[in-house]
Amino acid sequence: MHAIVAPTLTCTLALALGAGSPALQPSQPPPPTPAAEPAWVLIDADLKPIPGSLRSLGSSGVQWAGPDGQTQPLPTGRALALVRADAWGPEPRRALSPRVGLDAAERGQRSGAMELTDGSRIVGSLLPRPMEGELVAWVHPTLGRITLPLESVRRLALDAESARWQEPMGLAESRGSKDAMLLTNGDKLEGFIAAVQASGAAGDAAEQAHVRIEVDGQGRLIPLERVREVRLSNPTRAARSGVRAWVGEGSVIGASAAESASGSSVSLRIEREPGKPGEWSLELDSLRALLLDASRLTGLGALTIEAQEPWAGRRWSPPARLWDGHDGDSPAPLGAPDVLLPGPMTVRWTLPDRAASMGGWLLLPEGSREWGDCVVVIRFGEREAFRQRINGQKPAARFDLAVPAGASSVSVTIDPGEYGPIQDSIVLRRVLIAGN
Repeated sequence: MHAIVAPTLTCTLALALGAGSPALQPSQPPPPTPAAEPAWVLIDADLKPIPGSLRSLGSSGVQWAGPDGQTQPLPTGRALALVRADAWGPEPRRALSPRVGLDAAERGQRSGAMELTDGSRIVGSLLPRPMEGELVAWVHPTLGRITLPLESVRRLALDAESARWQEPMGLAESRGSKDAMLLTNGDKLEGFIAAVQASGAAGDAAEQAHVRIEVDGQGRLIPLERVREVRLSNPTRAARSGVRAWVGEGSVIGASAAESASGSSVSLRIEREPGKPGEWSLELDSLRALLLDASRLTGLGALTIEAQEPWAGRRWSPPARLWDGHDGDSPAPLGAPDVLLPGPMTVRWTLPDRAASMGGWLLLPEGSREWGDCVVVIRFGEREAFRQRINGQKPAARFDLAVPAGASSVSVTIDPGEYGPIQDSIVLRRVLIAGN
């Protein structure tokens, strides 16, 4: 009896152990670690975004490692820009921090911003010391002192509230013929601003600090502590060839050249004083974008709208506007702010000289995807170049277009689709125009 039963018990116990003991399960390989998404995107001469990482940068071009890890050389002229991947894609991933690259002590120094006529912007504070001639001295938290001619300055925001960034709708907007000064009590003075700070005399710099303005031929000295903002009527000038860096703390700084031997840091050649160039080295990850030739790229959102009109079935539509809130307290990387067309309409821009290609994304905002359904048409002059239906099932589309020879304007039209004009708003996302 026992000789028959014992093997049965042993077999049952072995099966139970085999079914319940992890030690007896066949060994399984660990799941593969997902590859990290590339942190950077390279914009090539055709405006195609190429994810990857920088290996080196110099006068001969860029060494770029693509998603497959293979390094490819791009000669000067083929690589136009580098931009952080989290700022470049069909949909915003998150609001970018305006404080990347600054520690707490440095952030405390950021009390204002100086904007220049070429579109540059330097956060920091005015240096309260005497200056000779029509010069202004500014202090950036890490770059240090910068001295510039007053004629190159567009605006001086001297407190944190005035320095809050608001993306202008078109850099070519007309400006008043007079300089202006906004005071801390809310008053506004208009005239000709002859100097910022004292000029020449020695003594206590804090006591001398002032702005000199001529109003109706009469000179007035306004103590700097009473001044909130200085606006100069200096004309806007196009960016010349050279490098432009979007720094994480909100600055946009021009440089004559950029180099990187390792791909982890970048050295910018900057003129801190007229006629005195120097080097500024910073970590690549402290940047949001690096434009390698400022004369070749223009953001569509930085252009002035030439004309806009509602769809044929409507008497009126809200005007196109910038779709902001996704870049934090900082200018849009590569000067390409997003433009919102809030309903069926046609909007037209004048193309920059030598425009050769245009690329970007069309995006149906998340709040419009239940009923939004429209057809977007892009034309150069009267020639149709692109047509795409956008709706909740396909809320985004990429376009890369060659600009026809002789084309002087580009227009975007939104035609209502299956559900009529309800929620038919479209964002022109990160649209760039490249020149030859």
